[in-house]
Amino acid sequence: MSCLRARLYVFVLAAALLSPIVRADTPRAIAAFNRGDYGTAWREFMESAQRGDAEAQAGVGAMLFEKLNPPGTGIYADCEAWLTRSAKQNNPKGMTYLGRFYYADATRMMQPGVHTAAIPPALRQAASLRFIQAREWFERAAVLGDEYAMGTLAVMLDAGLGGPRDRARAAQLRADVRRRTDAGLAARATGDPTFTIAAAWQAGRYADAIRGAQSLANDGNARAQALLGRAYYEGIGLPRDYNWALTWFEKAVAHGNADAMFFLGLMHEH
Repeated sequence: MSCLRARLYVFVLAAALLSPIVRADTPRAIAAFNRGDYGTAWREFMESAQRGDAEAQAGVGAMLFEKLNPPGTGIYADCEAWLTRSAKQNNPKGMTYLGRFYYADATRMMQPGVHTAAIPPALRQAASLRFIQAREWFERAAVLGDEYAMGTLAVMLDAGLGGPRDRARAAQLRADVRRRTDAGLAARATGDPTFTIAAAWQAGRYADAIRGAQSLANDGNARAQALLGRAYYEGIGLPRDYNWALTWFEKAVAHGNADAMFFLGLMHEH
């Protein structure tokens, strides 16, 4: 190398070392996400995630799960791989979102089509395994203090999803959540029974859900009324009866229940 070339090389190297290096930053990605700048959030999360940052991997997975990623950058199913990477690094957000992914997958498998109650045994078994996976990740995230995981795990423990019922542990988890500050988890933390009823319905345990909903519906609980209306409308867990469906939907709509509004709209449409 000539003397001039050597000096030039040293200058370029020094300039590179002294100039600021602009790299993706996970806190910057979180700030962008919180202000609704999803394009910036995705770009920052992805670059950090590819370098192995567990929080950023959770961010990428969460955006895919919530379908907030920019068009053409990935599909919903991709979130499992990113969340698994994050969760295996003991990131509580990754664990919680991975639990949510498996829970959503299980409930999707267990939902019959309109006017269709038959769910194949193989699909029931697959859903059962997904509930087990969801509960395992919520358990791990709850140990690390994630409030959403604690609240959702309490519902699963009450309903016996993904494992045996454990109402004592569910009560303890709710007490722990109540000592925290996230008001958005208040309903789960107070032990609202409609969450347990909804979980039983989502798991395809219609008899349990209906049994729990009947007394609440008679006491004026709009969520329970909407669930009974749906059971009668679709003929799931109860004989199909449009008159009773209409009765319960109208009661729930009077309390402003959105699910009942949807099904009542279907009844009027058809």
